[in-house]
Amino acid sequence: MVQWNVAEPDKGRLLARVKGSVYTLCLIPEEELLLIACNRDGLHLLDLKTEKEIWNMATPEAHWFRSQRQGQTISLSGSKGAFLQVEWKDKKVNSFHLGADDLRAFCISPDNQWMAFGNSGGHVLMYNQAAQNFTENRNLHSGTVFSLLFYPAENLMVTAGKDAKIRICAISDTGETTLLQETAAHLFGIH
Repeated sequence: MVQWNVAEPDKGRLLARVKGSVYTLCLIPEEELLLIACNRDGLHLLDLKTEKEIWNMATPEAHWFRSQRQGQTISLSGSKGAFLQVEWKDKKVNSFHLGADDLRAFCISPDNQWMAFGNSGGHVLMYNQAAQNFTENRNLHSGTVFSLLFYPAENLMVTAGKDAKIRICAISDTGETTLLQETAAHLFGIH
């Protein structure tokens, strides 16, 4: 891992050496920490002030595609249905396995009630965090789901897939998705 100032690209500084490829990073700016997820070398929490590793841990063998932080928890989705929730201060990890397809996208609802997972098979899985159960597994795309986003003000979710479709779905109180609108677009990310 090397950090560069884009104004002075020839003056990089080495932050860490890891054995595997780095697939995703998650910055914790208020603590000046960086979580590094590697495909063969697990997770590493790096202190950016001291440039020292605080801790590292092994993880299931996976390529970690996406990360998202909420409070003290960082969630990571990966290949072969792997999903992790890391409480970085307590160094606790919850590991889930959600089928054989790669988890290419996930998002957490603004009220923290729902997690949605998009996989390489075109399915969107809805997980109720309070009840700790899956409520729906719906095929919304033909091919990989690249991006998911909950709309902050209402119970809506937007999806983008390899099939060049964007879909807007309503989310019921039970996690059921109802397709409201579909449009053609070549997008990999929704922000």
